[in-house]
Amino acid sequence: MSSTSRLVKDEQVEKDQVQQRNQQPEWLQAFLERTFFDTCVAHPIRRNELNKYCINCNASACQYCMSSGAHRHHRVLKIYRHVYKDVVSLGSMEKYIDCSQIQVC
Repeated sequence: MSSTSRLVKDEQVEKDQVQQRNQQPEWLQAFLERTFFDTCVAHPIRRNELNKYCINCNASACQYCMSSGAHRHHRVLKIYRHVYKDVVSLGSMEKYIDCSQIQVC
């Protein structure tokens, strides 16, 4: 293999890696449009809020929904409320998406 063709191949591999990092997973947009912290209809217990998100099912859920077994082997994010905003820990998101360009304070 000549050095020119090797260089072109390396450039293509690097370009593919950049595109792959910039692509959003299918579930991300649906997750960003979700609302959380409503009361769970299936488990109307006092202070039981929808504070988890099942990536596999694209569903908000409470702690009882998650422990019921239907989501046992699913990918789940825990949502926190911070200054009236719904947030997810960076460590949790890093498991599912590339967060290398996210700046934290």
